[in-house]
Amino acid sequence: MVGTPVLFIAIPLMAAFLIPLLGMIWKELVRIVPGLVLTYLLILAINLLDHVLVHGPIVEVIAGWVPPIGINLVFNAFSGFLVTLMIFLGLLVWIYSYRFKRNIDYEPALKYFLMLMMLITGSVGIVLTGDIFNMFVFIEITSISAYGLTAFYKGRDSAEASFKYVMMGSIASTFLLLAIMIIYSQLGTLNMADIARKIHLMNPTYKIISYIFFVTALGIEAEIFPLNGWAPDAYAEAPGPVGAAFAGIVVKASVYAIIRYTYTIFDLSGTFNFLILIGMITLIVAETAAIRQEKLKRMLAYSSIGQMGLVLVAFGFGTKEGVYAALFLMLNHAIIKSLLFFSGSYLVYNSTEKKITEVN
Repeated sequence: MVGTPVLFIAIPLMAAFLIPLLGMIWKELVRIVPGLVLTYLLILAINLLDHVLVHGPIVEVIAGWVPPIGINLVFNAFSGFLVTLMIFLGLLVWIYSYRFKRNIDYEPALKYFLMLMMLITGSVGIVLTGDIFNMFVFIEITSISAYGLTAFYKGRDSAEASFKYVMMGSIASTFLLLAIMIIYSQLGTLNMADIARKIHLMNPTYKIISYIFFVTALGIEAEIFPLNGWAPDAYAEAPGPVGAAFAGIVVKASVYAIIRYTYTIFDLSGTFNFLILIGMITLIVAETAAIRQEKLKRMLAYSSIGQMGLVLVAFGFGTKEGVYAALFLMLNHAIIKSLLFFSGSYLVYNSTEKKITEVN
């Protein structure tokens, strides 16, 4: 084994802060460095995933403080699979962005690649962390980067889309903090494994309320109906590669968080049926809306939302086969939908039209 899970957070975070300094030496480094970092992280992810499949999960303690007091990162088969997938997609987004952004000035390129690295860092952190408050921190990092990328073009429509995202993101942050406060006040711990061991001691009413708050907060980020009103505008107005990053990276991290809470922390009866219900509603509503769209990127956005509903349905079966089916769906959706966003944004960019009937 070469490397540890903390490198997936430390290296891209450091790269994001060094990009402006490196750009002062040679402007092209702003575009090159993210690709080098993501290539290294992909190799590291594959190496660690292979190690985990043979030897079992890796639990890394940060700064020597043993959980539940300290912070830990968990790299197991599930989180390792998602981290590898997310970094691979991040590399695809970089490859597309490298050529797509060659015609923009240095300053916009600097901001774009810096926010892209922060987006990937936050998303990977959501998947790896074993602490619910640190998950909140990583969600905030991801969200702030996503707000900036949505408003990247600085037009009226992109500003409006970003504003909607900010408003819904603020609501998500509030609900998530409330859920964390309830759990900490009841159990006195923020470590997920420790919470899972003590969850039976929690007042049933508070347990239900905290779970509802968690699902509401993460459902906004995972684009679950009816909490996804911001998503189509954000996908439509953000740069094309960013739509692929949203669908393939950000949403996957949020869905993972919902599943992790449902499977490993909360033991409430009916939660799996609840996942099936909201998944089916999201699937039907979003795919119906996708058919009615005239703009290509909005159609892809609704289609992406609907397919995440299908992933929740698969997880909701609560069986080993359901989990395998959900993982296969996530892999398929991440790659195919990202490629569709790349292709769609290329068509829209070169035709200067957004409507499907006008793209030629």
